[in-house]
Amino acid sequence: MKFASLRALLVVALLLVCGAAGADDATQKEAGKHFTHGVALYNEADYRAALSEFKKAYEIAPNAAVLYNIGQTNLQLRNYAAALTYFERYQKEAGSSAAHYQEVEKSLENVRTRVGHIRVVTNEPGAEILVDDELIGKAPQDKILVSIGTRKITVVKRGAPPQTRNVDIATADTKEVQFIFELATGGSTGPGTPPPPPAEKKSNVVPIILWSATGLLTAGAVTTGIVALNAQSSLKDEENKLGTNRGRLDDLHGRMQTFAITTDVLGGVAILTAGAAVYFTFFNSPKADTVGLSVAPNGAVLRGRF
Repeated sequence: MKFASLRALLVVALLLVCGAAGADDATQKEAGKHFTHGVALYNEADYRAALSEFKKAYEIAPNAAVLYNIGQTNLQLRNYAAALTYFERYQKEAGSSAAHYQEVEKSLENVRTRVGHIRVVTNEPGAEILVDDELIGKAPQDKILVSIGTRKITVVKRGAPPQTRNVDIATADTKEVQFIFELATGGSTGPGTPPPPPAEKKSNVVPIILWSATGLLTAGAVTTGIVALNAQSSLKDEENKLGTNRGRLDDLHGRMQTFAITTDVLGGVAILTAGAAVYFTFFNSPKADTVGLSVAPNGAVLRGRF
């Protein structure tokens, strides 16, 4: 790369000190101080420091001539994308009659062979995009001018870890880089997105209660069934006796019917409870306080929210 001469830089310095339109003497003096310091640093090959001084001078008193120096300094730093940007700005703002217009035209031919483009795609509009740790802007960005070589692309979204990709860029490349941020389960795709409701903790208490109740009801049905059968047997024996007391027969018959009905009720409830136990064991497990079992004189009642 061709180095701009000290003489050329000093000529631009004189232009800066003598003439940014609309700038007062104090502003010109301050800008000239930064520019002169930048010239000294440039000639010492401290290009990064020189670039900072030139940019500060332009910020204080904008002058198209300073854009030439900023472009030259970026060229020495091999930041071809920035050099291209500032050289094109110089030509536009300074005009074709400017002292370095033709020199910059030749430099641009070379610089344009040393840049490419990156297209950043992300599901987070407004996320910040950095190239080699320098903020470029916010997503979306269709074509970002970058220097050839390996470029570090970072996308920063508030509330999520930054994502970084290293991308190799050759001359005239346009490469697409995707950054996808996960939807919130604890993270978010943007401000104002409510977090999902917490999942209900499942409990084994209800299935245990239901299986226990099934066991008790089944045992009760078996017991009352045995009693009913015994009552039926006693009734037959009594009927076969001579001189049987009618009151005794009615008593045995009533007892048999009572225990038979009780057996049917307990057996039916046991079947229902077993069905509920199977359901809550294998398909659903609600909170322990949503289901209850109560036993009334006429049977057992299963209540609650399913």
